[in-house]
Amino acid sequence: MLRNCSRCNVLLCVAFAAVATVASVQTKVQLVEPLEWLYPDSKVDEMRSCAGTDVPANGVAEVNVLFNGLAPSEPVSFGSNVEGGEWFRLLAVPVEKNTGPDGFVENIEKGRTNLFVTRRAPFRVFDEMEPIAGGKIMPGSDTLALRFRLRNLPPGMSKLPVELSFSQGSFSVKRPFTVNIHKVSVPPVGRDSFKFTNWMDWYGSMRCHGVRSYWLDKHFDTIEKYLRLAMYARQNIAPVPMFSKKDKETGLQVLDEARFVRFVEMARRIGFAYFEGPLLCRFGEGGWKAKNFKVRTTGEISTTREGAAELGRVATLLAAMVRRNGWQGVWYQHVADEPSKFNISEYRITVGIVRKHMPGIRLIDTIENPDFAGSLDVCVPKSFKYETNKEKYEALRTRPSDEIWCYTCITPGGKWMNRLLDQEVLRSLYLPWGCHVHSLDGYLHWGFNRYEPGKTPFDPGFNGDAPAGDRNLVYPGPEGPWPSIRLEAMRQGMEDLELMRMLKRKDPKMAATLAGRIVRGFCDYTADTAEYRAVRKELLETLSK
Repeated sequence: MLRNCSRCNVLLCVAFAAVATVASVQTKVQLVEPLEWLYPDSKVDEMRSCAGTDVPANGVAEVNVLFNGLAPSEPVSFGSNVEGGEWFRLLAVPVEKNTGPDGFVENIEKGRTNLFVTRRAPFRVFDEMEPIAGGKIMPGSDTLALRFRLRNLPPGMSKLPVELSFSQGSFSVKRPFTVNIHKVSVPPVGRDSFKFTNWMDWYGSMRCHGVRSYWLDKHFDTIEKYLRLAMYARQNIAPVPMFSKKDKETGLQVLDEARFVRFVEMARRIGFAYFEGPLLCRFGEGGWKAKNFKVRTTGEISTTREGAAELGRVATLLAAMVRRNGWQGVWYQHVADEPSKFNISEYRITVGIVRKHMPGIRLIDTIENPDFAGSLDVCVPKSFKYETNKEKYEALRTRPSDEIWCYTCITPGGKWMNRLLDQEVLRSLYLPWGCHVHSLDGYLHWGFNRYEPGKTPFDPGFNGDAPAGDRNLVYPGPEGPWPSIRLEAMRQGMEDLELMRMLKRKDPKMAATLAGRIVRGFCDYTADTAEYRAVRKELLETLSK
């Protein structure tokens, strides 16, 4: 089902090349590299072909198919000789402005030009993946792009010969795609896997799916679809909303424990191992440059007598609920988002109040500089700030239990790794590799589905000052989320990270050498898919011996 016919400029994605005549038009088809962008004007002859792939057992095999010269109003048939194959139509999404050299968006008039983009805006790029079934699709254009995917590949099989078939009118072709399945298996997602979280919007984004009443069955059912897609991408931490209600007798905000339990148990059933408690405070007046923080429930300044009392009351209720349900070993509690040089002292006091009332529960926040020593159990700086001040951030590890994660949000831009629509697909995949190279404990991103009320990623001005792709890693389908090229790339990067951790335990020197061939840091990497494929194959072969 297409929601906007102007988005029908798509490319079919499977590994083959053929030339034939359909309605007097020359048709070209080719299986192409799934880690390179396709555009509505991409030409088969200019793309890197792909005849096979190397994957771990229980991994995912993918390939894109690009068509040129189709008859737009005649259906294209597609199929394969294997069971369980999934097909997606790639849909083009708009990039109105390029990412800026430091983040946000370019301002060429002020000299803020980014030299490290894949294409100059405005343009459209195939990122959204619409699930399709039935074996037929109307191209709507002379160019079409598809993706073929196989999941949960069984161990014990060294090669899986796949034959993909396509036809339109009198034109038909079959092409082989070889999946080399290595003996090593990707470790399951769970408590022992790399910490990974995407913050999610449970309100405005739900309206894209017809949800008008919150926290009833339909709302929970839709949220479950988002959580399942995130789990597929190897996310093992579920961000928990603030469930509160007004007590009729006291007029105070109290926790709605029944909804907390329903949400956490749903996420646990899906497979999530950890949970992020909701922010307890927000910025005071002045936004990001605020001098203080307001308690979320009442708006009181957290360091005033009234505000400290309210913050302590809410933290006490939350801590009691966490312990009552046995969540203390898997619960990360946020205090306030992105404290900075403008509010260091106020933030320290605020964290101290929360820690007093939530002893033994790990406190985590994104931070803007390394001057928050002693405040948190888990510090989460931006990736580029960590790399450029690594020694200072690592000094925050004062106990064996302390953790350092990293995050990206609006920034960085330029050549830095991020998961944006005008950067190489490999940069999304390489983010986990960068975390591995720096021995970080986790990765956080703010924008899994930040569609905003009444807007979708296809509306003009959707991104605002955020770079294209920063607000969303998934797209709103009619009934739930659809994946993206970037989500698939990051999922593969997370698989690679787990395999690299296995190799590091086995042979630290070889692990460092292998990673160094493609990733040395968040801004130092090899943007060549062929070299990446060679390194991944060597990684799989080494672990399979």
